Amino acid sequence: MGDRRSLVVPVLRGAALTAAGLLLPTVGVWQGVRTGQWTLGVTLCVLGALSLATGPIWQAADKARRTQVVVALLALAAPLLPGYCGTLADQISFEDLSRYGTTVTCQVRGMSSETIQAGDSGPNEITTYDYALACPTGALSHRTTVTATAGRTLELRLDPQGRTTAVLTTWEYEDYAQKQRLMPWFLAGLLVAVAVAWTFALLPPRRRPQTYELNVADGTIEPR
Repeated sequence: MGDRRSLVVPVLRGAALTAAGLLLPTVGVWQGVRTGQWTLGVTLCVLGALSLATGPIWQAADKARRTQVVVALLALAAPLLPGYCGTLADQISFEDLSRYGTTVTCQVRGMSSETIQAGDSGPNEITTYDYALACPTGALSHRTTVTATAGRTLELRLDPQGRTTAVLTTWEYEDYAQKQRLMPWFLAGLLVAVAVAWTFALLPPRRRPQTYELNVADGTIEPR
């Protein structure tokens, strides 16, 4: 009975910290997408990551278990949390464009380009274009890799209230649709990673190997 009671507090603490660790990034991403205030959004994401890590590290029985927890978090949770935040942002944007968005045809008024090297070696280059557009909803700037000359038109899906970034109705909109399907998988993987970390944290401390020494006086073997 005593062992069960001793597990209640760490389990409740772990559940609360895990819930906070998932809620804070979710609120942060929502805040960033809806208001554009990504400083607060990124701060909440960082606090969420600290909350997820604090519980199992705090609960670990000894240094060896704590090391196992840290390795599990760095190897499993650390790569998944940014993926969860990124795909969640895509999902919120996609839902906003689907629910509130409208499709408009905009005329290209001006364009500037920037070319960057893709990768450390090889001739691969990526050119992005910043377009000044005249849309029925007003002037708009849009960055994309699609080429269009002055006087041509681009078809965009945008939110008239400006709650999310406009996207081209071609591959950019489809890209949102594909990425948002990944969010549940990142979330599931993140939960598994946290569960693995807590499994290590709740294990008993490692037993040190018992050593013995020979008592030369009487020939007996005694533990150190």
